[in-house]
Amino acid sequence: MTAVVAPAPALDPALPDLSRALSAHPPGTAPEDDCRVLHVEWLPRRRCRVVHEVRAPGRRTTLIAYVITPSGTTVEAPADDPGLPGLAAALNPAHVSDRLAVLLGTRIRACAITPIAYRPATRAVVAYDVEAAPGRTRLYAKVLAEGCERYAAAAAAISAWARGRGAPAPVPDVVAVWRDLGAVVQQAAPGRDLSGVLRDDALPERERLGYAELLGQLLARIHATPWATGPRWSAEDELSALELLLPATCHADPAVGRRLATLLDRLADVLPAEEQPVFSHGAFRSGQVLLADGVLSLLDLDTVSSSDPARDAGNAFAYLSWAAVRGALEPGLAAALQEVFLAGYADGRARLDTEAVVWWTAAAMAKIAGRRFRGLATTEWGSVPELLGRAGMLVAPVAAVGIPGQGAQPGSPPSVDPLDADRMTDVLRRVPALRAADGLRVVHARPLAVAAGRRRVVRYEVEGLVGGPVALVGKSYADRHRSSIAYDNLRLLHGEVFAGTPTCTVPAPVCHLPAQRMVLYREVAGTALDQPAAGNGVPAAGLAARWLATLHGSAAVLARRLDLTHELVDVGTWAACVGDRAPEARAAAHLLAERLAAAAAELPALPEVPIHKDFHAGHVLVVPDGVAVIDLDEARMGDPALDVAHLTACLDAFPSPRAVEIRAAFLDAYGALPGPAPEVRVAFFGAYTNLKIAKQLVTERGPVRPAPGQERATALTSALRRGVACLDM
Repeated sequence: MTAVVAPAPALDPALPDLSRALSAHPPGTAPEDDCRVLHVEWLPRRRCRVVHEVRAPGRRTTLIAYVITPSGTTVEAPADDPGLPGLAAALNPAHVSDRLAVLLGTRIRACAITPIAYRPATRAVVAYDVEAAPGRTRLYAKVLAEGCERYAAAAAAISAWARGRGAPAPVPDVVAVWRDLGAVVQQAAPGRDLSGVLRDDALPERERLGYAELLGQLLARIHATPWATGPRWSAEDELSALELLLPATCHADPAVGRRLATLLDRLADVLPAEEQPVFSHGAFRSGQVLLADGVLSLLDLDTVSSSDPARDAGNAFAYLSWAAVRGALEPGLAAALQEVFLAGYADGRARLDTEAVVWWTAAAMAKIAGRRFRGLATTEWGSVPELLGRAGMLVAPVAAVGIPGQGAQPGSPPSVDPLDADRMTDVLRRVPALRAADGLRVVHARPLAVAAGRRRVVRYEVEGLVGGPVALVGKSYADRHRSSIAYDNLRLLHGEVFAGTPTCTVPAPVCHLPAQRMVLYREVAGTALDQPAAGNGVPAAGLAARWLATLHGSAAVLARRLDLTHELVDVGTWAACVGDRAPEARAAAHLLAERLAAAAAELPALPEVPIHKDFHAGHVLVVPDGVAVIDLDEARMGDPALDVAHLTACLDAFPSPRAVEIRAAFLDAYGALPGPAPEVRVAFFGAYTNLKIAKQLVTERGPVRPAPGQERATALTSALRRGVACLDM
């Protein structure tokens, strides 16, 4: 993907040099240089790689890679990339000329080398314009971090299959494989980019439809190619690839991030039936095809795999839809092109399964959307919501989403019952990280908690892991993406943030089971901070404050961001819920919601650090050596004032000396809250939490319950009054 990037000075405050690296004249280039962004890979707040093509008057084209981190910018030459050790030689005219002389069997008079594309540590494309005795020729070398032999084998298989049937080879000829460089050398293919042809409104529509039919016929021939050596790519692999795009999307635009996550979850609920896998290009679309004299040539075989035949068609359809969304295709033309594509495919092979094509199309549309954000293609961000809307309409609505193992639900994929010890044993034995465990076996499974329609928690006793019989906790979610985020949160906090604080910990993650939508971690045996069995609450409250300060002060980057606009939508929903279930409190709840909306407009710019977001005494467990904090599902980047206000508001809901004591000890140990106007922010989030408590009281969910002898109505009134009092400060 060629990134289309507009400067965004405030896009990522943690990377202050990002705008300069994305500018028309990045560091190290001259004003007269013609610079063009070729590739961007953004990891929010951590790193961004930007590759520029630089065309300077009187000099050959070069590529420059910039690595931007919070500590500054490093300028790198592709030839120095340790991930592509053969690239330096592939860019060296003398070295290449010697190799080509042997290859062509003649003396090379001149060889002009032009770098075409580059993705650091992954792949590069280099053009060779060669002058030799027979004349001039152009070759392309693709340098790969891995898989150059697979690439060459794929090209050979496609060519042999076509020629065996009297047809021209639909891929450029491979003339050499330089294994020591990780490079495949191919003849240049003539022709015009087919995507440009299909978008060319100067051509008759009938002619363009004919080319789309040829594209379908080409794919049918590719899929008919015998192939048994490529890696398998499944629908689960597609979902896992989508999950990797969530952090960049959520950081750039939390609202779009939620839409992408919702689409991912819907895709997970309606997985297509597994088809007999075929030879799959893996990135098939009109932009990967050249048209010359009515003949199509397919490029870029580095993503070949064995996969569902609908995958390639879905990818091609997704890019046609993307062109339509951006206005590059006339209204209705994309659908017509897709229709004749399918007809062309059916001419050469069996018809594709319609439901599978729909699924893979929607998945590819989601991937296109997420890549716009990871690639900082800011000028295209405005078109992403429509693309996601179209993808969502393709996926059949799910009537009910169930927790895996809680009985079959319409639209839900088959799943292993998490309470079936034998089946869970089979699942765990297939986890690569656990395969070395000798005699792994789940000996017992016991339910701990169920939040209907949201998540389920099960305790397992497992034999065969290090340390003898081990108690593990499995937490499964209705929404697939939540399990991925929860696991990443746990892994990051356990492995980095709290690795050096033995008295302040989080549960140790064991594995993520994507198909089960489950996170598995070691059980933490402890007592909630506010329970009498926890002993003296003052020292533990101090450790809880230290835990929270450690989280807030860390350099960790969590996948999601606090979106105040969305939180205010939740506030309105909570108030409506309170009003529906407790009509006597309707006016007070809506008044508090209205005041929160008004107060939000007056808040200063909120700092963004890692926060727990659901921090309360029930999630702080007192253990023999300190405290462990659990339930990190909602952790994200946000205002630390939310965590402080959330804990204290929940403690205030318990009118007991122990709660008062814990509150005072916690605030004293935590110290000053970072950021502007801390009192204003704590007051706002205190009011927010009290409305949340009111909602939890009427739904009988959450950590706050009326004290013994206290009626719910009294507790509800108290919570709403405390919320108003926060804003009256």
